[in-house]
Amino acid sequence: MEQIIQNKDVEKFISETKYFLDEFDSIISHWDLSGNFFLHYLIEIHENVTQLLSKFTTLSLEGVGGRKHVNFFNLQCCGQEFHSVKDLRLHHHSCRHKKSHFEETDNCELKSALLKLAFFNRRVNEYLQYGTVADRYLCLYLKKILKKVMITLDTFAL
Repeated sequence: MEQIIQNKDVEKFISETKYFLDEFDSIISHWDLSGNFFLHYLIEIHENVTQLLSKFTTLSLEGVGGRKHVNFFNLQCCGQEFHSVKDLRLHHHSCRHKKSHFEETDNCELKSALLKLAFFNRRVNEYLQYGTVADRYLCLYLKKILKKVMITLDTFAL
């Protein structure tokens, strides 16, 4: 009976992990509106997923520690090049460019994205504390999430 309950918990967590993985890009598209909330949740999710994967798999942490930041795109505005997203954002708002699509996004979408991050962060925390069984699909999805989170955090030079 206990085995059946554990399997249901794993299946539920796998479906939540798959959903978060599928929604990750749309969630992250709202990062500019929320300030540091997204970064806070992403850093926590990164730490918790790393701990969870190290609990259930042999995780190679090669390149995780002191990795060198490389921008995936040029940070330019008005002919100037910027070294961080924060500097670019400050300049962009100071020269009062036309509002982008993301700035006009409804507050409901922003709240929904933050709620999805908070929910997944809480579920990873719970599974880290109480989870005893892992599935290969769970590990695969968690590794994919970890990769996406690391790429996103690298964009912010963290």
